Amino acid sequence: MPNIIAFGMLAIWPFVTLVMFKRLPVEKAFIWAIVAGYLILPPPPAGFDFPLLPAFDKDTIQNL
Repeated sequence: MPNIIAFGMLAIWPFVTLVMFKRLPVEKAFIWAIVAGYLILPPPPAGFDFPLLPAFDKDTIQNL
């Protein structure tokens, strides 16, 4: 069962990647966003499951 920290990390990750892309060169920001997202984000039971949309979990959020 995911907790509030897991949902918080999934919700804030797109904003963290925006900051990375503003402060780093594009190549480094892309690599850091994928690698750090893979290492930091919680595993797939944690995620947002909206109707008629694919589940937003570790695999989909880091690729936004």
